[in-house]
Amino acid sequence: MPARFVCLAMPISTEGHGEIRVDLVDHLCLLDIVEIEVVEYVGEGYQSENATFRENTIRVIGAVHLDHIIRLNHSLTLVQAARFEVIEYTTEDDPDRKKIRLSFNYKGIQYDFPITDPIFKNNYQDNPHFVDDTNGLLLTLSVGVPLQEWHFKLVAGVIAIPLPKAIFLE
Repeated sequence: MPARFVCLAMPISTEGHGEIRVDLVDHLCLLDIVEIEVVEYVGEGYQSENATFRENTIRVIGAVHLDHIIRLNHSLTLVQAARFEVIEYTTEDDPDRKKIRLSFNYKGIQYDFPITDPIFKNNYQDNPHFVDDTNGLLLTLSVGVPLQEWHFKLVAGVIAIPLPKAIFLE
């Protein structure tokens, strides 16, 4: 029987650090309810929701309304950032590859995390100003898999909150 979960971040694969190919998930939205066939539960401790899955079983069966999101007690959390800045940079070891980070304020604390959301990264590459006219961002924050014996926080998903539409009265 397929497992059901709320897809607040991309499911994991057996590749690299758990990333999956964009072509498998580019039709998904961050708040979609997704049905998959689980191959193996691989999460431990704080990442208990991690599972590998059969690639051809991804199916959207609904969506979660923002009013129903409650505090998460896993390695994921959803926060709203009204003030933010996307920072583009390169590294000495790979000067031709641009990377992006997000600097944002949440509850009076300034954060600066790498962005791993492939859809956001593609949109930003196409038009770096696409988030200029928003009412803030909803961010899926995650604790990444261990890297050199450290756990790092990252922005796994970004939802731009649209500005209210103007209503013109005659």
